Amino acid sequence: MSLQAATVMATAPFNAQAAEVKTTDYTGNKVYENNTLKRILIDGEYIKGMTYYFYLFYVMQEIRTYS
Repeated sequence: MSLQAATVMATAPFNAQAAEVKTTDYTGNKVYENNTLKRILIDGEYIKGMTYYFYLFYVMQEIRTYS
């Protein structure tokens, strides 16, 4: 799906008194910066370029010892 065919859910322009204006578009699970795809969001994970990023969650469970 091309950027032109997608529905833009939100646009966040950013300008910190710089000459260049940076625009971020959130289209579904895709994030575009200045009309360039930057990352694809997946539940708790994302893809950026050709790299897959994920988060490791560790839930400490009660440890029981018996004697």
